[in-house]
Amino acid sequence: MKKSLLFAALLLSSAAQAETWVCEQVQTATIRPTFSDDRPSAERKSGGTWIIDTEKGFKTTQQDIYEGVCQQERMIVCGGMLSLSGGDFVSQIVIFPEIESFFMSLSIYEKDGQELLGIHTAADTRMLSAAGTCTKI
Repeated sequence: MKKSLLFAALLLSSAAQAETWVCEQVQTATIRPTFSDDRPSAERKSGGTWIIDTEKGFKTTQQDIYEGVCQQERMIVCGGMLSLSGGDFVSQIVIFPEIESFFMSLSIYEKDGQELLGIHTAADTRMLSAAGTCTKI
């Protein structure tokens, strides 16, 4: 009986530690490899909204399913692979709870004929970085 109560208490305490954050992009920067004709760009641009659940992972507001995994200590760090229209994304999101802000980086592998082979080259890759504000809900 005591073991059952202890186990139940542990489950409840870990469930109570789960957090959900909504993060809004404010600033973005995009780069392609240096041998590309595209130049790096940075702009003040509101845009994507991310929902981060420390137990379920993260997603955009256009997604129904959470992706990736999160680890929580002083910062919340989430990472994983997203498949959205336009390509596959390797993403990392870091939330700084004390200042209610976040930083995100995406490696974007654009869809092309090579995707069928599971091959990505530097020419079909973009890097996107974004920062913004977060609210714990």
